[in-house]
Amino acid sequence: DVRRVSLRHRNPENRATPGEASVLAMMAARPDLADTMIVRDGAPLYMRAIRINTPLCLQCHGSRDDLAPEVVQQLDALYEEDQATGFSEGDLRGAFVVKPLAQ
Repeated sequence: DVRRVSLRHRNPENRATPGEASVLAMMAARPDLADTMIVRDGAPLYMRAIRINTPLCLQCHGSRDDLAPEVVQQLDALYEEDQATGFSEGDLRGAFVVKPLAQ
């Protein structure tokens, strides 16, 4: 099972669980931490950091004041509860999470 998670999600389905949130907080505090493997409920869980690493990322995730008007319009139309703006280059955007499928 592969998914993306974030503390500041755009899509509510990508909201981090409390356990994922604690790993994301650790990743945010340690920019050198690219990935980690933990065991959760007896199963391995791999998380890989997603960082804002190019100016291109900021075209959708930068300050709302700096986004193109048509981008803001689309975000407002598609994501009522968008929290995924206001990032700067180098910030942690979220993480990819890989875990085994339930047996």
